[in-house]
Amino acid sequence: MHLNLLIILFIFFCIWQFIEKIEVIGVSGGFGLNYFIFLYFFGGYINKYKFVIKDLRARTYLMLYIIFAIFNTVVYIYGTNHSTEFLLFKRISRLYSYNSPLVLIIAYCIFQYFHNIKVKSSLINYIAKYVFGIYLIHENQYVREILWRNLGIIEDVISSNQYLFLLKILKFSTLIFLSCWILSLIISKLYYALYELLKSIYTRKMN
Repeated sequence: MHLNLLIILFIFFCIWQFIEKIEVIGVSGGFGLNYFIFLYFFGGYINKYKFVIKDLRARTYLMLYIIFAIFNTVVYIYGTNHSTEFLLFKRISRLYSYNSPLVLIIAYCIFQYFHNIKVKSSLINYIAKYVFGIYLIHENQYVREILWRNLGIIEDVISSNQYLFLLKILKFSTLIFLSCWILSLIISKLYYALYELLKSIYTRKMN
């Protein structure tokens, strides 16, 4: 029943936009509340059953991730550069939206890849501790204003030719990752120090 629900929601929220876009569904390119609820059900299914339909080896998930990512990029670049029909262009551009079926499959594959491997590196595990903070920081409304408007990153990327486009995305992604990771580390250390201070004060008062 859970899987049937996911399939129905997947068709409505991810596939149907390439047939006919229905605004009343409220997907909003993957930013809508309805799509968030779908992702919540999707994540709940993975948490309960560990995989969707059939589990694969970690190496297979990685290969599928690479194949779908390259395919999605090639189709998008070729379609947007050679599409003369506006409707076709709009539909092809939806391949990069948050609710694109390929984007969801790509995200699922890379998640399952890391879920099925055991990382023994202390350095990687240390870095991973503060990765969630990167998301919280760069998605903050004030930080987003600085990143995507004040610094002119978007204008710099979209003004590039197709050969520099991916390189600039990689460059800015790396810079944002590193800067936000450092901020996440500092904030976490300060929070932990404050927590320990308040804990010690509370303990002394209780004793």
